[in-house]
Amino acid sequence: MTFEEVEAQAPNGFHDAKIDSLSVDYKVGVLTLSMKVLAGTPGMPDEEDYCAAELRVNRLLFCAIESPDPRYPFVPNGDSLDVSGAAGLDDLAVNADLVARLPADVSLYRFFVEQWNSFICIAGPDIQLSLKTSDSAPQSVE
Repeated sequence: MTFEEVEAQAPNGFHDAKIDSLSVDYKVGVLTLSMKVLAGTPGMPDEEDYCAAELRVNRLLFCAIESPDPRYPFVPNGDSLDVSGAAGLDDLAVNADLVARLPADVSLYRFFVEQWNSFICIAGPDIQLSLKTSDSAPQSVE
């Protein structure tokens, strides 16, 4: 699946998500994001509810983390990173020549990190999302 297809399966996409950890295994070619995705419904009592999720990128091409903006509170404080996802290449901080050389099956995605005022950009062809709701076992969206 692509990032866009996986994002469409999350209750509110990656809008107002929270990243707890990011792991990259370059030898195996896998990136794993442990995160929480917004599960609540706007205007309803549960609108601030989150569910645990794991985003996995198999056959990772790259993960580029921009430096934080020094004017923002980028120093870790024990909280998750507040992020919102964005697909597509508009204003994407990735070299256009690099993008042109990516294989056709590669999905390119970015997360805007609010505490940093910068982006985490990820590219890979095989994206998976596992969701865990409070009343059930983990749900896999592939």
